[in-house]
Amino acid sequence: DFIFLVDIFLNYKKFAFIENGVIVSDPELIRKNYLKNWMVFDIISCLPLEIFALAFGKTYVFQLRLIHLIRVLRLPSYFESVDH
Repeated sequence: DFIFLVDIFLNYKKFAFIENGVIVSDPELIRKNYLKNWMVFDIISCLPLEIFALAFGKTYVFQLRLIHLIRVLRLPSYFESVDH
């Protein structure tokens, strides 16, 4: 999870993206793009959901851990950026 938190920070601050075939490296546009597209999903997938399981009971641990699979949604965007 720590590595993924670092990934969130870097995506928010540093990673350029491609839009309409043009590399966008303006920090403000990078932040806006990340906030608009992936940041909410990334934060949800990093939450320590086991703590919530303690509150709701052990029967929901498996279901809560499935939320971590949200990270898989990012794979196509990584492959797309590597392709360019």
